Amino acid sequence: MKKDEKASKAVNGKGKSKTPSKEEGSESNSNAAPTFWSRFTRKEYDNDSSLETGRGNKFVPRSIRDAREDAVCKIECEGRNGSGFFVHYQGHLAVLTNNHVLPTRKVASIAVAIFQTVHKGSIEISLYPQRLWHTSPKEELDYTFVACESPTGVEPIDLDAWSKTSAQKGDTIVIVQHPEGGEKAVASGPICALQPPYLTYEVDTASGSSGSPIFKDYEPIALHHRAPRPDKQEGLFLSMSCNAARIKHTNKGVLLSSILESLESKLTPKDAKVKAKAKEMSEAEKSKASILEKLRVGAAVCAANRKQEGKKKEKKEEKAGWKMGCSASRKENGVTGKKGKKK
Repeated sequence: MKKDEKASKAVNGKGKSKTPSKEEGSESNSNAAPTFWSRFTRKEYDNDSSLETGRGNKFVPRSIRDAREDAVCKIECEGRNGSGFFVHYQGHLAVLTNNHVLPTRKVASIAVAIFQTVHKGSIEISLYPQRLWHTSPKEELDYTFVACESPTGVEPIDLDAWSKTSAQKGDTIVIVQHPEGGEKAVASGPICALQPPYLTYEVDTASGSSGSPIFKDYEPIALHHRAPRPDKQEGLFLSMSCNAARIKHTNKGVLLSSILESLESKLTPKDAKVKAKAKEMSEAEKSKASILEKLRVGAAVCAANRKQEGKKKEKKEEKAGWKMGCSASRKENGVTGKKGKKK
């Protein structure tokens, strides 16, 4: 047995096989720095158990997840890329994104929004800043709210029905985005801090992710604003690894509650009320209004007919009276017959 062991060692080198095992291979791969796109994977979301997005979070039906992700779009304009999402608010259909993605009406008028949907494929729509345009500078809330046409088969995220979803430090959030102008990707991570109107979080993003919605339980809570600037050493010191300090850079977003408060003060109440009223008016109400209009027209016609008939009756009575007067006059003068001869 000892001779066999020595022979084995001589062949394999110190008793170890030259061919790495699957476990060793996977371990070496895991130690390698992950590529950018390996950090953006939907595999972790493609099973039912992953629908619970994190500590204190709720299970989310796949249909809601797909609908929310379908509403996220890529914004393209003259070679520049960003992200945004399709919303409904106070009677308006619009795309919500960052101000630094769509800073002016001119830029928005030549930009397009592209939706990569689960069932309908890719849908491209135009933006209409001449119809509706509200924005806040990137130094403040950094948002742009611009009118758009409705992409077929895409359900807008209804901000009228939005409730202030509670979020706190440590909660897991999800960002649906188009990093580097590529295909739609999903990344998740914890909230680091809440400092209204902003929040910070440890979630991977990249150039092109600006304007992405931030979800908790796939309900929108914020708008992705920007990544940290390495030249300013922005970030949080987390741990010492080997001989180098590791700094975890945190991203920054704008709370949706602050954006809606700003939008509410800017939207024209008259336009919002008119559009909301038009939307709420059901077919039954339209039918009722049509019937009432017909009755009104009918009543007016009847009144006109009665008036005309009254005039005819008056003329007839006047004519009859005149005939009776003439007959009496003839009788008094002793005139009879059609020729008026005297008796």
